[in-house]
Amino acid sequence: MKSVPQILNRSDMELDECSTCSDHVRHVEIRYEDNFKPVFKKYKCRSKNLDLSEVVDFHCKDVCDRFSSVTSLGIDKVALTDDDVCEGLGLKPVDHWKCFSLKTNPGFIVICNPFRAGCQRYWLKRLLKDVPTPSNKTNINGGIPLRGGLLWDDYIKCLSSDSRRCLYRQLRWVTLGLHYNWNSKMYNPEDVSPMPEDIALLSSFVASRFGFTCFKPEAAIVNYYKMDSTLSGHNDHSELDHEAPLVSMSFGQSAIFLAGGLTKAVTPIPIRLHSGDIVILSSTSRLAYHGVPKILHDSDQYLQQCWGKKLSVSQNTSETVNQEDSQSPETPKQPENQSLGAMDKPKNQSKYISVSSNIRDDSSPSVRRTCTTMTGGNCSPKFKYPNAASILQEINEGQTRLLSDDSWEPFDRYLQNTRLNLSIRQVNVQMTPSRDQHECTGDRSEESQLM
Repeated sequence: MKSVPQILNRSDMELDECSTCSDHVRHVEIRYEDNFKPVFKKYKCRSKNLDLSEVVDFHCKDVCDRFSSVTSLGIDKVALTDDDVCEGLGLKPVDHWKCFSLKTNPGFIVICNPFRAGCQRYWLKRLLKDVPTPSNKTNINGGIPLRGGLLWDDYIKCLSSDSRRCLYRQLRWVTLGLHYNWNSKMYNPEDVSPMPEDIALLSSFVASRFGFTCFKPEAAIVNYYKMDSTLSGHNDHSELDHEAPLVSMSFGQSAIFLAGGLTKAVTPIPIRLHSGDIVILSSTSRLAYHGVPKILHDSDQYLQQCWGKKLSVSQNTSETVNQEDSQSPETPKQPENQSLGAMDKPKNQSKYISVSSNIRDDSSPSVRRTCTTMTGGNCSPKFKYPNAASILQEINEGQTRLLSDDSWEPFDRYLQNTRLNLSIRQVNVQMTPSRDQHECTGDRSEESQLM
């Protein structure tokens, strides 16, 4: 007797008219062969000799030659104000970004660590110390009160006392902005905390470089992975606006990320994500299945470039001086005259900083949703964000303090066996010209909210 394939999606149903009775309708379940699970199990294996030959690593120089599914994306820098925002956020100039997409996964975009050397410190400190607060929701504050203190302070105390009972080590996730309900798989518009302005600005700027000029960050989830942690295959469908992209940033140790299709019948592509890498899920990839079967230790040399580089700040300027010139073989070399740390304060101190760029897509037009699609044909390449200058100045000052601070050791110690993922998403449907005939600008007032 022929075996029946496993039913993967019981929600995938179709109506079929019964052959013996025209007025009787029955449900026919669509059966898929699960091709996601075997790949997940393969890389979840704890073998020390795990075969990574089929894993796509965008940091390798010959990645496009080794994998036919990989294509390079180009971004043209056209405005000097672009550099102002990049410097304030701790990013390399946009025309220095190395970007890739997958021909088999339309809308899947990877930016290889666009952060300047050492500048991940600011964002790591934000995610490790500032984000897990009583105002935000974590997996441990439901039953264990924080007593108004910071979880990070508890971790510092555990280090000094060598205690094994550390509350911080139980941290697995934190939600920001509109809080995601893990039980109902929905967002409650009445359950919300302030969305950090610097995180919102960073994700908005990155999204705008690929044509998503109206992306509004409303919710974020920070996942804290230990070396034995995994994330099973799933898709993110709880948001109301599936046309808006999902921006995902990796920090800390590296991970194998599986990029699948709209069903688990599609065999996923294994990808290695390193600290600083940014993934944008858009188009059909926005609702595609994905997962993380494995966390891997990255090379010390590469991680030194991310946050551990020995830096000192000049007495007379805010420019950071590099004291170590070693470069990771997997990391693109910085331009000789490029500042590696804190940058000058933004030149434009107006309420808005406007930047622009042209996108050169070396692959199919379906790889990304263009500005034209987002704005109904009236595309404005300018990037606008309220109070950008003041936010960038605060980030710049934070970078300066961290790059010259000797208290980084506890952060470095925690990151030796941890990977962080910051996932930012737009929940509500924004009012763009294609929806309400209004011009899409930096104004956040016109939008369709959760009811």
